[in-house]
Amino acid sequence: MAAEKRKRDDTVSSLKVTSYNHENSVAAVSFGGITVPESATFTTYKPKSGTDVVLHGESARIDYDGVSTTENGQGDYCVGVYDPVKKTLELFQTPLIAAKSSVRAKKSSGPAIKQANVRNIIQRQALGEAFGTKKAKKAITDLERNRIESDKLDDLEMAIVDTVKSSTSSLPTQSQISEQTEQDRPIPPYNLEATEATDIYPISSLIPEKIAPFIRVQSILHEEDLAKRTEMLPHKNSQYISDRLANITNESHIEKLKLLYYLSFLMGIYENKRLSNKATLILKLGNPAESLVDYALDVFATAKAGNFGRSKDKSFAIDPKHENKLLCHIIAIALHIDIFMLEIPPLAKELSLKPSKLVELCRAMGCNVKSCNKTQGQAIGLSNSELLAYKIATLKAPLKLPELTKRARR
Repeated sequence: MAAEKRKRDDTVSSLKVTSYNHENSVAAVSFGGITVPESATFTTYKPKSGTDVVLHGESARIDYDGVSTTENGQGDYCVGVYDPVKKTLELFQTPLIAAKSSVRAKKSSGPAIKQANVRNIIQRQALGEAFGTKKAKKAITDLERNRIESDKLDDLEMAIVDTVKSSTSSLPTQSQISEQTEQDRPIPPYNLEATEATDIYPISSLIPEKIAPFIRVQSILHEEDLAKRTEMLPHKNSQYISDRLANITNESHIEKLKLLYYLSFLMGIYENKRLSNKATLILKLGNPAESLVDYALDVFATAKAGNFGRSKDKSFAIDPKHENKLLCHIIAIALHIDIFMLEIPPLAKELSLKPSKLVELCRAMGCNVKSCNKTQGQAIGLSNSELLAYKIATLKAPLKLPELTKRARR
C-alpha cells in the first residue's frame, strides 16, 4: 500500500507591521525587461515644486532616466523589510519610476560638429591665404570685408527703427490726407446725399445769408430798357447775361435776377483778377456794396504779400488756386440759371477761356460733359460739322465726384 502523503500545514503565522514610513527614502524602478549591470549607479532628485521623483543612472555605456508617475492612483507603493526572527514588517512608501535606457555613444553632438565645421572653414581660409591664387585671395578678402557681425546688427536695427519712427512721426494719417485732398478741390460746398440737382450745390452755400441782403436788384427789375438794365450790373459787357436778363419781366423772377446779378459780380471780379487794389476794383464793378466785395476777396483772393497795416486790407491777389475756385462758383451759378444744362462755348467766350478749361472744371464738379447732339444742335442753330466741338455740361443727382490723385513732382 502506497505511503500516505503528508498533509500541508494549514496553520498561518501571524505578521506584525511595526512601522510605516511616509518619506520617499527608497524607489521602485521598472526597466522594462532590461538587465542592469551591478556597476550602474543611480541618483534620485526631487524638485522643489511638485511631487514627482526624477531618477538618473549611469553605467559604462548606457544612461538611465525616468520620472515617477502618480496618474490614476499609481504610485501608492510600499517596500517591506521583513524580520524573520521577530516576524515583524517595516513598510516604506515608495514611488514607481519607469526608466528608459539610451546608449551614450549615439546621442546627438550638434554643438561639437558645428564647432568642427567652423574650424574647417578657418583652416580652408588659412590655406587659401597662404597658397591660393590672386582670385582666391581676393574672394577671401571680399568675404571678410562683407562679413556681417550679428551682435552689431542688433544695435544697427534699433538705430534704424528709431530713425524711421522719428522721421515718420510728423507724417499725416490716411484720414488727414483724405481730408486735405477734399479741401484741395476748387468746387463750392456740395451735398453728396442730394436727390435733386438743385440741392447738390445749394444756393444757400453759393450766396450765404450774410451777403444776400447786399444783392439789391429792385431798381434793375423796374427798369424796362434792356441796355440800361445791363449798365446796372457789375459786369456790363456780357452777352451771356444780357440774353438771360431779357427774360426777366416781373416780380416772380426776382430770385433768378439775384442769381444773374451775383453771376455778373463774380464775372466782373474774374475780369479784373489782375488788379490788386480794393478801391480800384469797387470802381470797376460800378460801386457794389462794400460788404459784398469784402466777402468775395475773403473767399476768392489772398492778402498781397509785403503789405501790412491798413494797406493790407486794400491790397489782394488772386492766385491760380483761388482763380479755379472763382470759376467753379461761376459755373455753379450758371448751372442754376440754365436749369443744370450749361453750354460751354458761350460761357468760355465770355470769360476769355479755352473751352477745354471749363470742361475740366465742370467734370471736377461732377458734371457729365458730352458733345451736342443733332437735336440740340438744330435748336441752337449749329451745323453738323460744329456739333462735335460744341460741349454741353449737365448736372444730375446723385453727385459722383472724380477721384483726385496727387501728381508726383518731376
